[in-house]
Amino acid sequence: MKVTKPLLLTTVSAILVGLANAGPPVDLGYATYEEGYYDTTFGLNVWKSIRYAAPPIGNLRSQAPAPPVQNNTQVTQAMKQPPVCPQSGAAKTPTVYGFNSYAGDEDCLLLNLYAPPGARDLPVFLWIRTVLVCL
Repeated sequence: MKVTKPLLLTTVSAILVGLANAGPPVDLGYATYEEGYYDTTFGLNVWKSIRYAAPPIGNLRSQAPAPPVQNNTQVTQAMKQPPVCPQSGAAKTPTVYGFNSYAGDEDCLLLNLYAPPGARDLPVFLWIRTVLVCL
């Protein structure tokens, strides 16, 4: 019984810390994302892998981006880094950005969202990593 109490206290503490660090849900109208996290280093709420367009696979390959599929019944966790696009030179992407060096995935029309706590109606900063293309 003594082993169970410390384990229970540790588990409850971990859950409470996780809840305290979880970011608020983000409802985009076509999907809801939650379980982002609060980055204590930068003082920002962070949500990762937010879909902004339908996956460019099948008939959508080599077409203009299509609106994401409406999915209001499922809440998606936003904790994992999105896959990099195969065309992005993923093998050369520094790991400091949180990406690894695998070849990438065509289903890569996702972005990360960073916002200060309690923020409303903020301007948007968009960072597009440029890649030198030689033909």
